Formats: sequence, C-alpha cells, structure tokens
Amino acid sequence: KGSSKFIDDSKWSYGSFVLIATSGVVLNICIVIKLGVENLGVFNQVYAVYVICSHLAVLGVHESVQKHVAQYTKEENLSNTISLAGLIFVSACGLMVAVTMYCLSETIGRVVNSPSIGQGVALTTPGLFLFAVNKVLMAALNGERRMKAFAIDQSIRALAILISGMVIVWSTKPSYTLGASFTIAEIVLVLPLLLAVYPSHRRSIVWPELSEWIHRHMCFGLRVLPNGFLSESYLRIDI
Repeated sequence: KGSSKFIDDSKWSYGSFVLIATSGVVLNICIVIKLGVENLGVFNQVYAVYVICSHLAVLGVHESVQKHVAQYTKEENLSNTISLAGLIFVSACGLMVAVTMYCLSETIGRVVNSPSIGQGVALTTPGLFLFAVNKVLMAALNGERRMKAFAIDQSIRALAILISGMVIVWSTKPSYTLGASFTIAEIVLVLPLLLAVYPSHRRSIVWPELSEWIHRHMCFGLRVLPNGFLSESYLRIDI
C-alpha cells in the first residue's frame, strides 16, 4: 500500500512539474511572437523582482510550517495551530512587503530606466501578499504528505498564470500588464488551498500555544531565509 501511494504521488508530482515547465515555455514563446523580445524582457524582469521579493514576503516561514506540520502530523489540533501561526505571521509580513514594493515600484522603474517595469511590479504587489499566504498553505499540504493536492494546486497556479498571460498578450495590452497575471494566479489559488488545509471538520486550534508557534516560526524562518533568498537572487539578478 505504501509503495502504491508513493508511485501515485510521484506521478502527480512529475505531472505537475511538466505542466509548470511547459506553461512557462509556452507563455514566453507567445510573448515573443505577439509582443516582441523587448516586451519579453519587461515580463521577465518584473518576474525576477516578484520572485526575489516573495522570499522576503514569506521570510522562510513556509519551511518551518512544512517541517513542524510533518513532525506533528498525527496531532491534528497541534498541526492546525502550527499552520495557522504561520499564516498569521506571513499575513503581516507579506502585507508589509507588498505595500513597500508598491510604494517603491515607481522608483524601481526609474532605477532600471524602464517605467513599464515599475508599473508591472505595482501590479504584482497584491499577488505578493497572497503568494506568502499560499506558500504557507502549500507547505502545510506538503508537511501532511498530501502530494496529490499539492501537485494539483501547483498546477492551478501555473495554468492561471498561463491563461491570464495569454489573454493579456492576445488582447495586445501593454507588456507591463502581464504583471497582473501573478496576482490573478494567487487570487485563483487561495480559496482551494484554504478549503484543502482547513476543511469544515478541522477547526480545532490549540490557542494557548499560538503565540509561541508564531515566535518559533519567525526564528526558524530567519535562519533558513538566506539560503532561499540568495540562491534565487543568484538566478534572477542577471536578468
């Protein structure tokens, strides 16, 4: 039974990976064909800023949620408390980062000598907040070893970016509006994730331990943040 589940989970995970990779290639090709290479550059630079800032929005807390939910997965009330503590923390942190990036978006456009990039970054900021929330919810699914649900939700995000991006491209909107595709994807994803992690029959929270877990998540997240932030920056800064 365990072997069969592992094979089934692997199929879903690999299928999701293929879908994510394919959708990214397809969207980039469509942008080149319809809008040209320069506008593809705008899209990828906006995406680079979005990805790097997303690490600051979630602050490594998703790693803590995943680790501790997996550790206490048999204690349902405690695992609910762990994931809720992570959500509370990243909601505050993600909101601050999103507001800061919105305020700095025009400055970013001036620094890189491209107002379009600044406008695109501004459109990603609501998605930046929701990305932090969704990242923690995805980590909870991963920690619970619900890989089928994890793979499906990953695929939903990729498809939402692809479809919204294609609509923007073929409606010949300005290239910076492609930044909205990231926000649209997170809006589409948040409700299915909330329903998956917190179904109606799982409402028990260990309230006295909530503040303690918020503090533990913060400490754990700050320790792992440099790895994720620097590795992602290494890949994106050159863009």
